[in-house]
This record gives sequence, structure tokens and C-alpha cells, in this order.
Amino acid sequence: MATLSQKKVAAQQIEEALGEAKIVVLADYRGLSVAEVTQLRRQLRPLGARFLVAKNTLVKRVYGEALSGLAPYLKGPTALLLGMEDQVTPLKALQAFLKAGKKTNQVRAAYLDGSVLNEVDVDELGKLPSLDELRGKLVVCINYPLSSLVGALNSVPSALVRAMDQVGAQKQQAS
Repeated sequence: MATLSQKKVAAQQIEEALGEAKIVVLADYRGLSVAEVTQLRRQLRPLGARFLVAKNTLVKRVYGEALSGLAPYLKGPTALLLGMEDQVTPLKALQAFLKAGKKTNQVRAAYLDGSVLNEVDVDELGKLPSLDELRGKLVVCINYPLSSLVGALNSVPSALVRAMDQVGAQKQQAS
């Protein structure tokens, strides 16, 4: 049994982690071995995410009213996926990990920007492109009209030069 001081330290660590997170995903970790959880944590670390196993009562106590919408989902063994940098990429990594390992673990809910997402919403969120992919698409969208304009402006002098070359070639052939 953990002592009161150990519980306070654990509560403080969870509170700090939850405070930094841009997204909090609740998942069931049953059926995952220690080696698999360690492997998942290693995959999530470069993505700026953490995977914590925490007691439901401790999570409820630490966040109380702020996460009150998640209270119905805090039943049974719960793991917290905390996305510190990006909201979608860690969720995609978790879903890919579970799918690759043919695990039937359930992603129960998520807390994102002050609202609670149910299982269906979390699944849809995982299908969205990552922040980097969206940035890339935005750059392409911004760049396309400009590159088209440059191409159009460049085609007029190019056509003139080609026409002049053809006229010059015809005059040389004629003489």
C-alpha cells in the first residue's frame, strides 16, 4: 500500500502532466504486457507524448471539476495518453500500435480544448491528418496560385523568344 507522501508525489506528477497536455486520451491497457507498454512509451516519447497508468480516483481527485465530463469513462484499468505538442499524432500512434499488435484495447474518451470526446469522436480524430501534414497542405495551397502566376508571366516572354527564334531561322533559310 502506498503511503500518503507517495500518493501526494504521484498526484503532483499527474497534475503537472495533465496541465501541460493539449489532449488527454483515456484508454484501457488490459492485455498489454509490460514490454509492450514500454515499447509504446518509447514510440510516443519522440512525438512529445506520454503514456501513464494512473488510478481513477487519483485522476478524479487531481483534476476534479476540470475533467468532470470524463468521470463516466474513468472505470476499470485506465491509462492516460497525454499529447504535449500535437493533438492528433500521439492518438494515431496509439491506434497504429494497437492495430499492429492486434489488440482489442478500447480508447474510451478524450479531453480536448475543454470538451469531452466520446469513443466515436476519438476514432474520427485519429483519422485526421497530423499537424505537420496540415501545415504541408497549407503551404501547397498558398504556393500554388503564386507558382501558377509565375508560370503564366514567364510564358509570355518565352513565347516571344521562341517566335523570334523561328522568324530568325526562317530568314536564314530564305537567304
